[in-house]
Amino acid sequence: MRDPLRLALLAIAAGTFLSGIVLVAAQGFVLDLLSAPTTTSDRLFFGIIGMFMAVVGGALTQTLLRP
Repeated sequence: MRDPLRLALLAIAAGTFLSGIVLVAAQGFVLDLLSAPTTTSDRLFFGIIGMFMAVVGGALTQTLLRP
């Protein structure tokens, strides 16, 4: 676990997971930060992207934490 590349990948994967969770939970807040329209379709699109990020980031994090 001391490999610097593995630690960098772990940090990226964990960040992807956490930002995906934020997108799923608070689409309106993120869209407001970006000054983007907050219509229903835009919020749905951000929620879908957030779910994808959470799944992929979580899977990669779990894989990298294994010995």
